[in-house]
Amino acid sequence: MLTSLVMTLKDLYAATAAIVQSKIRFGHNIYTEDWDALIILDACRVDALREVASEYEFLTDIESRWSRGSTSKEWLENTFVENHIDEIRSTTYVTANYYSTEMRENKLNRLNYPMCDGEFNNNKRFEEYISNDIALASDFGAFIDLFDKEIDEDELQLHPEVVTDHAVTAGRETDWSRMVIHYMQPHHPFLHSNDSPRWHREPFAYLNDGGDFDKVWQGYLDNLRLVLDSVRCLLKNLDAEKTIITADHGELFGEWGLSGHGVGIPHPSLRKVPWAHTSAYDSMEHTPKTSVPVNKLSKRAVEEQLEALGYQ
Repeated sequence: MLTSLVMTLKDLYAATAAIVQSKIRFGHNIYTEDWDALIILDACRVDALREVASEYEFLTDIESRWSRGSTSKEWLENTFVENHIDEIRSTTYVTANYYSTEMRENKLNRLNYPMCDGEFNNNKRFEEYISNDIALASDFGAFIDLFDKEIDEDELQLHPEVVTDHAVTAGRETDWSRMVIHYMQPHHPFLHSNDSPRWHREPFAYLNDGGDFDKVWQGYLDNLRLVLDSVRCLLKNLDAEKTIITADHGELFGEWGLSGHGVGIPHPSLRKVPWAHTSAYDSMEHTPKTSVPVNKLSKRAVEEQLEALGYQ
């Protein structure tokens, strides 16, 4: 009975947080600043990026910003909104994040938040209170969604090298004014070793069972290094003079008795994200293993091509 009540309250809080955030929109929107390419490191804390910064020559200027969300879904739904539709239409979005799949027209569920599976997050009456102004995949200049196209069944998470390859290809083969590249690391599971112990797959469940904090923190940092190695390659193979390295949200490692990330949590370790200035120049030294798939063209791009050919 108590467990059921706790879950109900948790779901109610998530639904309420989603509604309030859609109306007030706390935090910093990426489109209020000047950049050519924006690199998203999923679940990257400010202090973690600063801890490894000395190992990467491109991490010399790390500021911070308040995020629009404490989960990827919350960030997506409060960043890509109609009052920035002109900028969105000139943006190529390359993403490995699962919640980008909900931006497809037939999958949008504003209350389907992670870690909540109760009556409120699927309640149509609650959904009516949410501002219905989120951009869809077809609103982008190009929307390259990699989540369920590139991950094999036996893989834990899309490797950052795959994201880099698609971003480099898109940068060279498509027209864009702005590009957002959304990597999934340092978000767990940790991919930096060949074995897959439980704490690699479920680090916070391991911690909650009394696991070794230092082991998990170092695993998190190593996963961050893994993605930054791919970012180094991207920065040498993309023309984007004004490049920002940031995150959609951070991660909790026991602060407030919480771990991981959940909707509507205002803790600075979760809602404050890095904002690092750098530059990218295409040396053409890397040859991607992929091309831009035809089926990744946005609906708008297809319609414009048909119109140019005289079919509309």
